Amino acid sequence: MYGLVTSMSTYKAIELLKEHRTRHIAVFAKQMEGWRKAHAEWSTKMDAWREDPDAKRPSEPPVPQDYTKYYDELIERLEYHRSVDPDVSLDTETYEAIVRDRWQWRGAFVATSAAYNVDDDTVQSVDDED
Repeated sequence: MYGLVTSMSTYKAIELLKEHRTRHIAVFAKQMEGWRKAHAEWSTKMDAWREDPDAKRPSEPPVPQDYTKYYDELIERLEYHRSVDPDVSLDTETYEAIVRDRWQWRGAFVATSAAYNVDDDTVQSVDDED
């Protein structure tokens, strides 16, 4: 994107990722609550649809995805790196993930939050920076 490489403390990078992971897990849990309610409503609508197949078939609610493994994998790599070097060089994409909590899967995660009216303050606070 910009061709920049940013250097930062490996300890700080791990700390940031752990904070983001904690928020991600909390938002995912809220998404799952919303999905369970939506799925129960969808099930009821499906029962009604089966009785009247001429009616429009209800859409199944999207299942939330847990992306915790992405945080865990990067934390694991940084913990290994920390044993070799206290600082780490980050390309733009990695910087965005570690510092700004922006990942390639972010759009899908935000859409799922919106689908279940989850107040994802991390999504709002980071997106407000644009």
